[in-house]
Amino acid sequence: MVRGIQCYYNHPFQAKRKKGRLLWSRGEVELYHYPTRRNRKGALLLIPSLINKSTIFDLLPDISLIRALKAAGYDCYLIDWGYPTQDREQKTLQSLIERRLLPAAAIAAAHHGAPLNALGYCMGGLFLTAAALKETSLFKTLIFLATPWNFKSGKDLFSSQAKTSLSFLIKTKEGEKPSPLSARQIQVFFAALNGDRIARKFATFAAMDQKSPEACRFVAVEDWLNDGPDLPASLVEDCLRRWYLENQPGRRQWHVGTTQIDPSKISVPVLNVLPSRDRVVPEFSARALAEAIPGSTFLKPDCGHIGLITSRSAAKKVVAPMIEWLDKQNLLS
Repeated sequence: MVRGIQCYYNHPFQAKRKKGRLLWSRGEVELYHYPTRRNRKGALLLIPSLINKSTIFDLLPDISLIRALKAAGYDCYLIDWGYPTQDREQKTLQSLIERRLLPAAAIAAAHHGAPLNALGYCMGGLFLTAAALKETSLFKTLIFLATPWNFKSGKDLFSSQAKTSLSFLIKTKEGEKPSPLSARQIQVFFAALNGDRIARKFATFAAMDQKSPEACRFVAVEDWLNDGPDLPASLVEDCLRRWYLENQPGRRQWHVGTTQIDPSKISVPVLNVLPSRDRVVPEFSARALAEAIPGSTFLKPDCGHIGLITSRSAAKKVVAPMIEWLDKQNLLS
């Protein structure tokens, strides 16, 4: 394992990416457009998590959801959260959704000239659920990738660590401004979920041909994992309290402004992707969202939370069925 870590830090590979055309920005949030060169079937808005950067959707030429969608005839609109600690409207869930996500979605829909297909990854799916219920006219279909919804259990390691983190934030001395949750703290938080796998993956990496495409793929994924932004303490507390402590989504008591975020009220077609080996979002948690939405379609690929986008089998197990589902909805509408 130690040799694998040394190999990673000494590896010369750096991914080169070309951003789409910047359509709009406000605060730290930017909206990029990636047009298809095929006959356009529709458009998809991509909403990443806050914890890691939006580059997950276009990691490498052969690991790129954006490139696959463009090749299939779909324009892509990508939301990039930037550096949330430097954006006053990313301090709470309500302001992030109402003053950042929804304006970006409105710009994308207006540019496209029609309601959007939209995809939310992990906590990005929670944001998408809220946005779709607040502004129903913006969205045509919804896709949720590994999106947690029921936070009731509290028995898994993620829930227990989340509650420990919340306790730390709450116990901040009166009058003392809580520090942002640093990217390094977030890495430690998630490393605790996968300690055994981390050791194995670096041992495997050490045995690879360091000039091989597989080694470069490994470095690209690790760089993405290690390059997340710091998060505002107030936003972290808002998420942990509303979701993990009070389970507001699972109890259908989450409100964004005056809107109740009740997924049973979603009326557009929905695809839920529930990876079977997800250690970050327990299956019961993601399944709760899928089961709450009438007529929701399930996709259960044999992969993990990150592998559903970055693994060599993702194209066959996730991306191809997703595009097939989008094509079907396009024909039905």
